[in-house]
Amino acid sequence: MKLVLPHGGFFRCAARADWTDPQPEKLLATNAALLDLFVHAGTVLGHERWFARAVDIVEYVNRALSASNRAWRVSACADVTRQFSDSNAQAASAMLHAAAVFQDDVLGKRAIDALERVLLSSYKPGEGVAHSAAGVRGLLTDQVAMAAANLDAWESTGNVVYRMMAEELMHYALRVMWDEAGGGFFDRAGDVAAADPVPVIPLKPFVINCDAALVLRRLADAVDDAAFAERARETLAAAGTRASRFGPLAAHYLIARRAVLR
Repeated sequence: MKLVLPHGGFFRCAARADWTDPQPEKLLATNAALLDLFVHAGTVLGHERWFARAVDIVEYVNRALSASNRAWRVSACADVTRQFSDSNAQAASAMLHAAAVFQDDVLGKRAIDALERVLLSSYKPGEGVAHSAAGVRGLLTDQVAMAAANLDAWESTGNVVYRMMAEELMHYALRVMWDEAGGGFFDRAGDVAAADPVPVIPLKPFVINCDAALVLRRLADAVDDAAFAERARETLAAAGTRASRFGPLAAHYLIARRAVLR
């Protein structure tokens, strides 16, 4: 708790191992992840203090990170106005989860509004979502986070358009980022890597692949498509060969494994 100062929100990291000397940057993605964590902790452990901290984060994000178009800025720094698809999707998901637990329709509408704003500015049919309104297309992080947020929006509202969007985004990721040889996803589409002036070595990000396995499993249930379930298992298997190298981050694999192989 030492990273929380009166102005609200969480800093990205601390310079020292004892959590002192917090660095000044406050990122949307960091606060979205912690919001999800505190809501989950409050639900599982039944302690109101975790819910209270979650409410603090919601208030901070909507006060300090809101942009004029009702989406969220990537950082609280005054000179950073960029809006990234992946972090906005993560925030929308976290807000929707909190809205469901708190039975707060206003918060849920706020999350849907932000999600739609970013989709309208970054999505192209057949080409997924860009990293920002004028940013690079074909990044795995954006497709997976946006697909997850759209599934959350569908579960919250019952509007099938969100489910269809999630399905399209993962079809796109499977088409242009899937590793046919080893299973799992590369971090970007092949044409994006080829266009980079600096030679790019394809990477298979561990955490995002675990998240992708979860999204594919959810899609398999949502649209009753066994092909998504099979890809989820293949993605999980590919990530599993590397899980022991990632220390605490291996928890992402265990969470995905519990959902995919249930």
